[in-house]
Amino acid sequence: MARRPDARGRRGLCVAVEGLEGRALLSGDFLAKLPTTPTLTASTVPANGDLNPYGVAVVPRGVLVSNFNNSQNLQGTGTTLVKVLRNGSTSTFFQAGSGVGLTTALGVMRKGFAFVGSVPTIDGTSATVGQGEILIVNRFGQLVGTMKNSKLLDGPWDLTVNDQGNTAQIFVSNVLSGTITRIDVKIAEGHVSPTSAVQIASGYTATTDPAALVIGPTGLAYDARTGVLYVASTGDNAIYAIADAGNRRTDAGTGTLVTSDSTYLHGPLGLAFAPNGDLLVSNGDAVNFDANNPSTIVEFTRKGQFVDQISLSSSPGAAFGIAVGGYSGTVVLLAVNDADNTVEAFRVPKK
Repeated sequence: MARRPDARGRRGLCVAVEGLEGRALLSGDFLAKLPTTPTLTASTVPANGDLNPYGVAVVPRGVLVSNFNNSQNLQGTGTTLVKVLRNGSTSTFFQAGSGVGLTTALGVMRKGFAFVGSVPTIDGTSATVGQGEILIVNRFGQLVGTMKNSKLLDGPWDLTVNDQGNTAQIFVSNVLSGTITRIDVKIAEGHVSPTSAVQIASGYTATTDPAALVIGPTGLAYDARTGVLYVASTGDNAIYAIADAGNRRTDAGTGTLVTSDSTYLHGPLGLAFAPNGDLLVSNGDAVNFDANNPSTIVEFTRKGQFVDQISLSSSPGAAFGIAVGGYSGTVVLLAVNDADNTVEAFRVPKK
């Protein structure tokens, strides 16, 4: 049964989410351990008025959030990364040039670099969607590079980073081509340089949409221990698993189906691992909408068995990017809320 939080406190996001020290402490149903209302809530609207938060990533002393829309609420025209600190203060961490449309594709490295995808439009409509790129931003909020590829980066909609110190693997979902790309990068003398790129999956439904703008593969979660990459495919209303994703040089197609549960999947978008190893999936409601359970975050086992769900809002389409972090033995689920342009923290109470 869905649990729907209604009240939202407007306090600052004053929890740190630097590590996941509580990972070994949690087992069983993760979502059931969360409070029924957000522990903390913070606005994601920066000084320039950008709207529609999409991605969220954990950084030291807080989180970064990417904005997809501008102040006129035109899709694919947002330009800002907002930083929310644990003391509740917010600031514009980075601002790109006009009309880039920063997506859910947001990830960071311990070396201090952030990667954020761009899927731009000219006028906010699907008729003018551009191919986009990945922007590389340093710890000071400065643009230090971009990654473009006419074949392998076709609408970078989400990404996840396998951080290996001086190297990293960046897995990218391409919303316009319905493919998944792995980009290997290295860091030398303070610069990020791609060393290789390969398409490792394809065949996911990808289409433009007048309301949702684009629909295609979105959320990614990579398990470095098993080498499996999990993919939330919005248009297919399904979650897939790609074996040997960190090493493969061939295309695995859509991979192995994990679940296409039409009862609990409603256009899956964001994807993250719960501290117990389960999959957390945010539903964007663009596909298979259920009016009785809008804007849900759902927990599945890695074998696709439903565990639990919560709802971020009584409005459809509020859920998008999600992340999990920890601080001093507590665990926090972070979720952007498109309905009211906030990031919400659900903090597991200490025993």
